[in-house]
Amino acid sequence: MKKSKKLIRNLAIIFATVFAISSLGFAVTMLSSPNDTMPYLHISWGDFANITGTNLNNGEITEIDEIFSNVNIHGVSSNIVIAASDDEKTRIEFSHSNNLASLETIVQNDTLYVRERWRRGIQLFGINARVNMRIWLPKRQYDNIYLRLTSGSLATENFTLDSKNLNTRITSGRIEADVSVYENYTVRVTSGTVDLNGVSGNGEVRLTSGNVTLRYVKWNESFKANVTSGDLNIHLPENSGIRLNSRVTSGRIHYELGDDSGRIGTASGINFGGENIQTAELNLTSGRIRIMSVY
Repeated sequence: MKKSKKLIRNLAIIFATVFAISSLGFAVTMLSSPNDTMPYLHISWGDFANITGTNLNNGEITEIDEIFSNVNIHGVSSNIVIAASDDEKTRIEFSHSNNLASLETIVQNDTLYVRERWRRGIQLFGINARVNMRIWLPKRQYDNIYLRLTSGSLATENFTLDSKNLNTRITSGRIEADVSVYENYTVRVTSGTVDLNGVSGNGEVRLTSGNVTLRYVKWNESFKANVTSGDLNIHLPENSGIRLNSRVTSGRIHYELGDDSGRIGTASGINFGGENIQTAELNLTSGRIRIMSVY
């Protein structure tokens, strides 16, 4: 009798644990479906959710003939590779190790939308880890590119994301891309890594935890950063200089620009580096900010 009661109690505990994890998986899936209005673009993810687009299942590939000026990609747990198309057509391939995820694509309001979707409540025990997405984009300058990862990775392969404006946002994961940005770029990281090679223009970084590396090809506009915890590395071209306004709670701002090097905490209007001076507004709660020459 005692053994039966113990068995029933253990089964009840197991059932409750599975139910709790399933509920958490459902919540994570719901949270990973963004509803915020995207900067620079004319449609929100909420609007996109009500649009019927092309739905790709495991192993399928789609070809898109429409011409668009904006690109919006959202991955939940995919490993995403962006490469160059050999013509003016866009191609997207999607594959994974089970049939629990799908990919939705559509061209709307001059924008290509690509979104990974999962059945609600099934993102459990890491079963969504092996998901691959490959996107071939035409070589052209886009007006706006928006990249968002809940988890997973995104990388370019012998291809440069050429755009006037770039917006990257990751909850967890990694973005590593060759870019060519002319006007504005923003980087938001909750936890993870972003490595962008080829930025210029007005820049803004919000780093909660993780690592951000920026390699400038042209130091021509102002820069703002708010680092709660983590490492921010900024590589600037030769002869770049900074007029620094900073607020540091813990940690230090390190710089090495040409023959000029040192460490700075809280500062107001301090100049260092080369003759091409741009303003940087840096807030550092904890962690490290490093500013150095590209070469």
